[in-house]
Amino acid sequence: MRGLPTWAKDPSTPAEAERLTPEAAAIEGLWTGLRDLRGLDVAGYLRRFPAVTREWIEHRTRRQVARGNLEWSEAGQILRIAPGRWYWHDAVAADLLA
Repeated sequence: MRGLPTWAKDPSTPAEAERLTPEAAAIEGLWTGLRDLRGLDVAGYLRRFPAVTREWIEHRTRRQVARGNLEWSEAGQILRIAPGRWYWHDAVAADLLA
């Protein structure tokens, strides 16, 4: 088992890192948060990604909400993949990451 410390010391490890813009990081964070079965805690997400707003999230996810693939729950505090819609995960990702 290699683990992170071993990987980091490996001389064959690429010496490059990707630097994301704040919005690109927010897009990645949105998708990562939606992969959690509990869904995305919107308030926590906005604290982590201050470059975006709730309106930005609503605009970015509007199409998938309209298709029934995403849903707002707990009085709009949580955004998640809708029950029974996990098979559309790839479509949601493609749309959100585009």
